[in-house]
Formats: sequence, structure tokens, C-alpha cells
Amino acid sequence: MDRLDFCIVGAMKAATTTLASLLASHPGVVMAEPKEPGYFSRDERYARGLEWYRSHFRDADGALVGEASTCYSRRVPFPHAASRLAAFSPGVKLIYVLRHPADRAIAHYVHEMRLRFRDGKPVIGFEECCGADPAVLSASEYEKEIDHLLASFPRDQLLLLRFEDLISEQNRVFGEVQSWLGLERVDTDAAWENRAMDKARSHEVDRRVEGVTKNPAVRALRAVLPASVRSSGRRWLKRLLAKSGGVEREIEAFEASLDRPTGDRRRALVERYAPTVAAVGAMTGWDLSDWRQ
Repeated sequence: MDRLDFCIVGAMKAATTTLASLLASHPGVVMAEPKEPGYFSRDERYARGLEWYRSHFRDADGALVGEASTCYSRRVPFPHAASRLAAFSPGVKLIYVLRHPADRAIAHYVHEMRLRFRDGKPVIGFEECCGADPAVLSASEYEKEIDHLLASFPRDQLLLLRFEDLISEQNRVFGEVQSWLGLERVDTDAAWENRAMDKARSHEVDRRVEGVTKNPAVRALRAVLPASVRSSGRRWLKRLLAKSGGVEREIEAFEASLDRPTGDRRRALVERYAPTVAAVGAMTGWDLSDWRQ
């Protein structure tokens, strides 16, 4: 694999996983596995070299080669991603899905809190999260992110889409993407699906399983059991915990504890992004009245 034909570069929390899955199902496309290698953005991965990156792709056999790393569009904290990508594959086509800026920032915050929940860390408030990670807010400043991308790529290599259109008119938008990439049109019956709660449930089950297996008595028992028995026991424990009401109650309590801005706080966030909405509207001609609410 010596080139990348296309890349979904953003935005984070804007149905890029759905779009990547749709493209992966197309017979004329080979996508990276896993979906988001983040090679060009994260220094420790970039240092592993191109052979490590190429290992994420199977043989293309004439198909288009693509991946989806939303971090590539984020100038904060990944200022070198776009230029690195351009150096590797200057002709790559970029797909950038834009979502209501305030809604995307709030979803970004929820995502970060779910990572903390997975790691057993306490939830923090929205403003505290934004202070700790400026990208929660800056990743919704689309006009700045686009300018950053266009410093490394010509405008005709960048396709802008609306998240709201992708989830409400999936076949039409997917058809637009296929046409832009030069692919034969393939419709899909798959629906947009937010799998965040499933991931939270899975992470909580895994966390509880780890807690059980670290118990000294359990560790001593596992040490004398065959590997096949240990593996079967772990699978049984995961199924048992997944069905328990305790996991559901834990997740529900966690979700209820999140500091999602509402009322005046949300209106202030919407107002913060008024310049972004105006700039994107001027750039695309889209009706963005829903982004002003």
C-alpha cells in the first residue's frame, strides 16, 4: 500500500464511524482495520514507520484505499497531521463531516467522560473538561480547522458534509460520497446507529471482570487451571455480568451525572460558535438555521 485514495478526517462525534462502515461495505473499497489508526497525528505511532501503518490494510486488488482518523483535521493538538498526510499521499481526497458545533462539543465532552468511566476515574464538569482539553471546543471551530487542512491540500480535494444530513438522508449523502470518489453507486439499508452506550456497557463489564481476576484468591486459582478453562471462565463471567442489573444501574447513574450544558449555558455555547456558523454558511451555501439554535 503506497498511497491513500481517501480519508475521513473529521469531525469527531459526527457519524464518521457510520460513514466508514458504509464505505467498508462497498466492494470497491478497502478500509483500514481498525477504523482509526491515527498514524499521521500521533507522534508515537508515526515513529513506528510506514510498515506499521501499512499493516492496517489488506491487499487492495484495484480497490480504493481509505481510512478514517478524525484527529487528522484537529490542529489542536495535532498540528502536523495534515502536512504528514499530504507528504505521504498528496492526491488523497478528504471527507469532513460537520455537526452543529455546540452539539458536537457536548458530545465530545460525553465521549471523554465515557473514557474516564472506562478507566474508573471520576466525572468532571463540562468547563473543567474544556480547560483540561482545549480540543473539546476547538474541534468545533470548523473554519479554522478547514483553513488548517487547506494549508496542505487544494480545496477540490476536500468534501464537506453535514452530520444532520448523513443521519436523516443516509442514502443520498452516501451516494454523493460514492460519486465524488468515483465509485459505482451502492445503496444501503443500514441505519445510523449510536453505539456509545453499548461500548460503555462493554467497558464496565470488562472493568468488573478485571476487578474479579485481580482478587488474590482468584489469581491463585487461575494459576493452576488450564488456559482453556481460564478462558471459558472469563467468557462466562462476562456474560453473567453483562446480564446483571448492577451494570445497567452503574451506567445509568454515570450518564445522569454528566454535566451536559443546557439552558443559558448551552445558549452561550451556541453564541460562541456564531462566527463558525457564519463562516461555514458562506463557504458552503448551506442553510444552517438549525445550527443557530
